[in-house]
Amino acid sequence: MANLDLPVTMTTASLRVRNPLALPVTRLSPPVLLMARLVILALFLRGYAIAAMPARRVPFFAWCETIGSAHDWKLALVSLFVTGAFLVFFNRLPRIGCLLAGSALIFGTLINSANYANSRLFPGCLLVLTALQDGGAPARLALRGQIFVLYLGASLSKLFEPDWWTGQYFEFWLREKLNIAWYARLADALPPMALSTFMGVTTIIMEAVICVSLLRRSWWPMAFVTAILFHVGGFLICGLDFGVFLYVSLLSFLVFAPDDLFPRLAGLRIAPGWRSVASRPWTWMLLLFVLISAGQVWPLGQRILAFAYALFMVRVVLVYVRQARVSQGSE
Repeated sequence: MANLDLPVTMTTASLRVRNPLALPVTRLSPPVLLMARLVILALFLRGYAIAAMPARRVPFFAWCETIGSAHDWKLALVSLFVTGAFLVFFNRLPRIGCLLAGSALIFGTLINSANYANSRLFPGCLLVLTALQDGGAPARLALRGQIFVLYLGASLSKLFEPDWWTGQYFEFWLREKLNIAWYARLADALPPMALSTFMGVTTIIMEAVICVSLLRRSWWPMAFVTAILFHVGGFLICGLDFGVFLYVSLLSFLVFAPDDLFPRLAGLRIAPGWRSVASRPWTWMLLLFVLISAGQVWPLGQRILAFAYALFMVRVVLVYVRQARVSQGSE
């Protein structure tokens, strides 16, 4: 009887490992593996994986012109990304899958200079660095360093740009470029450039706070909360998610989470329903799917959902930190 039961047990275990909604034990920590899956899911939902994968056009390097046609390049990159996504979601060499998917995004940027954007390059770098993870501290440090460099570069570029300090940037972008009516009415009711100057300076300060807060482990919660408020606040103001940058930038903070994040979330003293949402990885995928899909049919609904998710995540972070401090004090 034992021999008859063995194949069934092995099959069940194999199916559990290949389940795309589960996080099996691998050389990638559960939060990092979930981050990679969510990033890839966001890229698929926003069309970056197939429809918007760039063909060759004015590449950064001349040798790209000598290999294949523009269509061949696009077909190769789509195949590379889809193959990588399959490996990541079904846990068949997930690190190799991250390398393939990330390389497709990076090469897509190199062969088409017109499509250069943070929403393509940053996810690509994030996935490639994820492929280097082996559970060791140096590899995790490189991945975390990518997020630090992102906010360091963003804050420094604005720090030395006068238009951000004078308010000229937001004044042109929100009034002339996006034609946001509520901004125009509020700005006209205040002293000239007062609102746009406030928004520009606040942006610089918040990005600097995120950057500095990442330097010390005890400050990480401040970085997480500030990033949630910054990115979701910007989305609520202008209604733009900048491709996938809104989602990927927030998801990237999962690389700072401890390996036992989800068991810890399951022990949070919050409402059972919300605790269940926070502690089950598959619900993160479902919520991301709902959030991005809502923007395709009901943009206002997407803003409402983003606001609700932001409040929930801020609450989870604060409760998590409070309970961690209480447990440390009792030891």
